[in-house]
Amino acid sequence: MTTLPASGYHVGKILARRVASPTVVVLDLEVPSSLQFQPGQWLDFVVPPYEWVGGFSTASQPEELPKITLAIKESNHPPSRWVHSQESTEIGRTVHVQVGGTCVLDTTTRQKIETQPVVFCAGGIGISPVLSMYRQWTQLLQKSNNQNPPPSSFLYSVSTEEELVFGDELVQTLLLAHNTNSSHKNRHSLCFSLTQQTAWKDSSKQDLESKGVQCRTGRFMKEFLTEADDTSAFYLCGPPAMLDEGVDLLRKRGIADTNIHFERWW
Repeated sequence: MTTLPASGYHVGKILARRVASPTVVVLDLEVPSSLQFQPGQWLDFVVPPYEWVGGFSTASQPEELPKITLAIKESNHPPSRWVHSQESTEIGRTVHVQVGGTCVLDTTTRQKIETQPVVFCAGGIGISPVLSMYRQWTQLLQKSNNQNPPPSSFLYSVSTEEELVFGDELVQTLLLAHNTNSSHKNRHSLCFSLTQQTAWKDSSKQDLESKGVQCRTGRFMKEFLTEADDTSAFYLCGPPAMLDEGVDLLRKRGIADTNIHFERWW
């Protein structure tokens, strides 16, 4: 007997699965065209006949529908354990999903995209919603054809180089931002910081720096947020302690809550 989804859920299936790092598995899902989402939102994720519900942020863009990409970090939470088990390798496996979350890119006015600086800060698997918003912001800026674009800065902190999930996608988005107006390349910055690795591999560092990426070691968030333009819109997601520290720092700087957008993990 086929298990019917709960009210509000859409029936999808697993399209592809890959191991993205020692602790992260990426799932591509196929979902109905009736499902709509905004970059930054998450999916409630159910796999029949199990009764647990997982909440995983979308890393993809709405224009990629009917495909949605999720990145799931290994943990003792039953949905995560399932994704990291052999069961999730079954291509075509039925899943039920529904959209949730309100931390999305602020596009309430065209002026915000064309004039307000943006600061993105992601820690670990918190990269998923922040990457999605960063890509959307870059695409909207490109469509605006603004000859004097606002600056953007992005910090992505992970434990080791192996955990740079979606690192390539971030670099590609940075290059797209640069290409939007080549005379303003210095307006857009991307920094990768390793918190549990004392030095970068020379080959990795040279390759990234040749593409305009800063390579750091240590905990760099406090310095990064302190130096950011106080008129910026800030978008943050990461482990609870990191997120609490970042939001507290911004509020102490006097940044208005309307310009602080964050995804909290419960």
